[in-house]
Amino acid sequence: MLFGPTAGINGLAFNSQQRGIAVGGDFLLPTASPDSFARSFDGGSSWSLVPGAPQEYRSGVTWADGQTAIAVGLSGSDVSSDFGATWQRFDNGSLDTVDCASPLACWASGANGRVAYLVRTR
Repeated sequence: MLFGPTAGINGLAFNSQQRGIAVGGDFLLPTASPDSFARSFDGGSSWSLVPGAPQEYRSGVTWADGQTAIAVGLSGSDVSSDFGATWQRFDNGSLDTVDCASPLACWASGANGRVAYLVRTR
């Protein structure tokens, strides 16, 4: 992941003692933040960048269930249904943080009082 005065890890989530996802990038360059997604399979001892992940800043990440993760940021939101290996954009709005109370109850918030509730269709 990139590190610098305005870049680094901004969100971290684990769905077990071993499997985690880290997101970040440069918040001053939200649409040009390569290497902004990484995964760990050993409790955070080592991390690997996710090839093909969005090359954009993400500030928050959470697990909706054991294999589905959601990441949010200034330039959009993405979902992965395969433990963070591939990601699909589902929203272009700006959000800062996200959390799921259950697979069917996920909330996100952002600047200027923006609040979003995720409705899963499958």
